[in-house]
Amino acid sequence: MKARRKFQRVQGVGVLASLLCFAACATPTTSRSADPTRATTPVPSCFRRLPARTPTGFARQVPEKDYWDLVIPGLTEQAPTSDTVACNGVPVFGSDTFAGSTFQPAAIEEGRLTYGGGVNRLRVLWLRSHEGPAPRQAGPLALVRVMEEGAEVYGVGAYKGHPEKSRFGLERLGDELLVVATDDECAAAAPTEDCDTLMIVYLPNSGRLAPLAVLGVERTRFATGLEPGIVGTLKFKLTSSPSFQKDGVHVVEQITVTDSIGKVVRRAELERVYVLEGTKLESSVPSLWERLYEAKLAGAGSKDSASAGGGALQVERDGAGETSDAASIDDP
Repeated sequence: MKARRKFQRVQGVGVLASLLCFAACATPTTSRSADPTRATTPVPSCFRRLPARTPTGFARQVPEKDYWDLVIPGLTEQAPTSDTVACNGVPVFGSDTFAGSTFQPAAIEEGRLTYGGGVNRLRVLWLRSHEGPAPRQAGPLALVRVMEEGAEVYGVGAYKGHPEKSRFGLERLGDELLVVATDDECAAAAPTEDCDTLMIVYLPNSGRLAPLAVLGVERTRFATGLEPGIVGTLKFKLTSSPSFQKDGVHVVEQITVTDSIGKVVRRAELERVYVLEGTKLESSVPSLWERLYEAKLAGAGSKDSASAGGGALQVERDGAGETSDAASIDDP
């Protein structure tokens, strides 16, 4: 009997020790958001609670007029000033984006909104509040998300562009979520017309959409006298294809120079990488456009001077010149 009681005591002690060990060795609990997309989105800078509604099974929508009041509370028919601020206290209308533009009170009622973006219910909004210089419009640019319980604003900036040729999206650069705005001016340009298709990259930072860089996606210029021995008008055309990757924005550029009858006078290709440094996207190598068009236009018109900037660009002459992994030029 005594032996049995002793065994029970030993067994009880063993069970207690096992429980204490399990409690000490168990994985500590962690706090997790009910919304898993929180880990992939910026921190909201302002929030507006929406009234409760009967569940419908569909994502919640907000009337267009409510977006104006969400981003710029109190914006009415009175023209905004440089002191007018967004919902998060960020001044918007004092930037150079609005130079030469006129506020259009009817824009709020007419729903002059352009939408972009699209993952995890995130949406880019361009509120086209100002007109001009024609055909462009200007207005606040915002990154927002509408959820069942409320609407969040992550950053507010400003944008000016063609209302029918501007498009907006989101890109991931490592852990950073970027807003991308593209004004495709060259899409409808005449064959003999100068044009620029530009991509502006914004970073949501401290309630602002801070411009990081302006990338030339397509450029066309017509000029004379920029190539020795070539008579007539030359067409300079740049095309590039930005790719957003973990280590930076990889941009493959190609520039083609043709004469008045369409013969290729010069062709070059270059890959550059923009690296995020604080609130700027920096590239250590000048673009082909700077080196093969703007430098010539400024007076550095020889082939050797065009290849001197940065050291990565090598000129080929009669197929016997040097080439590099970063860039190459053909002189037919």
